[in-house]
Amino acid sequence: MWYSFRGARQREQINAFLILIHQDLSADVYVNDFPIIYEGMHKRDLQAGEIVMLQDIADIRSLKFLGIEINKTDNLIFSFRIGWKFGLFFDFAQWESGHFWDVDALYRELGWHYKRLFFQKEYEILENRPMFEQMRSDGWFPFIQILGVEFVELSHFYKDKTKFLSLLTHFVNKFDKDRVMRFVNRWWNNKLFEQKKNIILAGIEAYLTNTQAGFINCIKNLPSEIDGILRLHHFEKNKTGKRPHYGELTQHLKKEAEKKFDSMEPLSLPGEFCRYLDEVFLKDFDLKTGQVDWSRHSTMHGVANVEDYTKVKALQCILILDQMYFYLS
Repeated sequence: MWYSFRGARQREQINAFLILIHQDLSADVYVNDFPIIYEGMHKRDLQAGEIVMLQDIADIRSLKFLGIEINKTDNLIFSFRIGWKFGLFFDFAQWESGHFWDVDALYRELGWHYKRLFFQKEYEILENRPMFEQMRSDGWFPFIQILGVEFVELSHFYKDKTKFLSLLTHFVNKFDKDRVMRFVNRWWNNKLFEQKKNIILAGIEAYLTNTQAGFINCIKNLPSEIDGILRLHHFEKNKTGKRPHYGELTQHLKKEAEKKFDSMEPLSLPGEFCRYLDEVFLKDFDLKTGQVDWSRHSTMHGVANVEDYTKVKALQCILILDQMYFYLS
């Protein structure tokens, strides 16, 4: 077998390599310094040449190699490193029974494997169902705005409850005016959000007063606007006179999100988020049994417990709206 070798001088310090084995049994081997391009979605506006940080990434769709052509008949070995962790992908089936690459699908699959390793801790939290369900029942979700370090940080609070309230308070307080308005001001690029700007801003400004009265006003304001955006978007797309039930609204949201986040296992988790809306945010209440958890229904019908009108719940309403913005824009 003949091969061409391109890469770093110090072979003993290999962090990544790509091997393409061609049908004539020649091969191209690339080591360390071959350019890799990630196609994805970011949380904020980025400038050309700006360094992209973990906390900037909303999703990774595909992974490609700049200036390297992969033939549909090539067998492939690809190793990559993230921190101290290594990923290895290989496929030697291209010469069997006419099974050849769909190269675009290959790039998407490579992007998925890279994303799984890059966000390994986040996926591990989701797969730890008892912990994730506890976080979810408290109103938390891997919202796009806290993906990365902060969602992992939040999960650590649930492992040791001795300092839970103080840690959670510090966590929520990081969402001050500057931070909240940085992402809220992007919402007005969406027509539905822009039409409701004055109403939504009233809720946001109430939250930013950092007072109990402000949190109450925020919670009384934003859940109805979440409901309204769901309904108006559903109506615009379907133009039906029938009034949809909440299950139809969340399924519509899921389909819209899947069209936009068309990567494998998108980090925005459309299916999980709609389950979160159905089972937490839109959860019904039962006065006879005393089952009155915080939800859109318990607050809008005026039966929610006074102690549930907190800064945490107000922030969660804001993060739900932000998640919907990413789904619907």
